[in-house]
Amino acid sequence: MVEEKTYNQMRKEFSELFSHEISKQIKYFEHDRKARLRQDKLSITILICFTVLWVCLFPFLIMLKNAFFSTNIIYTAYIVYVGVICILCYKWIYFNHDRNKVKKELENKIKSKIMKTFSKCFGYLKWENGGYKGREKVFIESSLFTRFNSSEYDDIFYGTYKGVNYEIIEVQLYSSLTPSTQERDRIFKGVIVNLDMNKSFHGNTCIFQNCGYLESYNNKLRKTTMEDIEFEQKFEVYTDDEVEARYLITPSFMEHLKNMKTLFYARGLRCSFYNNRLLFALKTSRDIFSLGKLDVAINDPSQFYRMFDEILSVIKLIDYFKLDQRIGM
Repeated sequence: MVEEKTYNQMRKEFSELFSHEISKQIKYFEHDRKARLRQDKLSITILICFTVLWVCLFPFLIMLKNAFFSTNIIYTAYIVYVGVICILCYKWIYFNHDRNKVKKELENKIKSKIMKTFSKCFGYLKWENGGYKGREKVFIESSLFTRFNSSEYDDIFYGTYKGVNYEIIEVQLYSSLTPSTQERDRIFKGVIVNLDMNKSFHGNTCIFQNCGYLESYNNKLRKTTMEDIEFEQKFEVYTDDEVEARYLITPSFMEHLKNMKTLFYARGLRCSFYNNRLLFALKTSRDIFSLGKLDVAINDPSQFYRMFDEILSVIKLIDYFKLDQRIGM
């Protein structure tokens, strides 16, 4: 039987891997980062210069109107002035969009290069990018969400810790009135964590934090009341089997959930017991597991340690909720 690593062992091993392997694997991307950064600085300088020039030019033309220019020339200059400002605004928006696109491309190149090495400190951990489509029906079946008809996936991790299989899914979910409608509302952006459960059950029970961001609950579930008053003030429970819900949501589980520190600076939390799995959905506006910042050196360790800590915080849920134990929580 393979002995599981402690958190300190994982961190120590990651530190050694970063120093001796990962930093060497990524050094070749530093030239690309610097080249793009120089291009960005030049683009910003040009945009600022043109903006300042055109903001100052029109009042100057007004001052010289009576002496040198006719009214028609002033009006023409005004139209050109407004047009150029609009173009500059568009260029600025496009610049930011293009910069984010380049950053994401660089990030994916880095992860494709290092993730096999990066994952060693966690035991078994596999990384994919945007590959969860086809399996997302579990989000609806588990009542974690009641509606969405399009999705965008980013980082996805599959791992095993203490015999518990887990998935970490970074996703944005959207809903539109009809499939042909181009306009859509984003109903969720954040991380979904899918964990093996240590209890067998047949029903579906969901816990929703009273945070106001969630869409209407699935009407196949009925609201039930728990005995813990403090828990009731923070969460609402919906289930299709009240007896089973009380079997799953033990006083210990409620206490853990109440004291659970917000993961990834999450602004909303929900979880679902479904098909012998425990799913968490944590809403956040942050770009989780982010690497490849253009304004810091490629081998700057802070962004890599942050991603390590974000993955480790999910693994800690297995210990926190005692999911590796085949007894009551």
